[in-house]
Amino acid sequence: MPAQGSVDPCARFEKHFRQYKLPVKEFTYIAKRESGCNPKAINARFDKNGKVIWTLNKNGSIDRGLLQINSVHKETVRLLCKGRT
Repeated sequence: MPAQGSVDPCARFEKHFRQYKLPVKEFTYIAKRESGCNPKAINARFDKNGKVIWTLNKNGSIDRGLLQINSVHKETVRLLCKGRT
């Protein structure tokens, strides 16, 4: 729980979870645990050419975004989001 008087950083995403009929409590929890509610979170570092030079994942894949979706799911997410990724 956020400290009294503070604003929950994930609260702004709850309307989106509802809009897409996702379970708000569960997805808010995932967002907090995985990215700290930062939609730009990424678990990798890149060189100046955009090549991954470090990642937490042993297979070289990277996790991105609010829910830290793994890069191996990129095409599935692209299809589900109708190309808006």
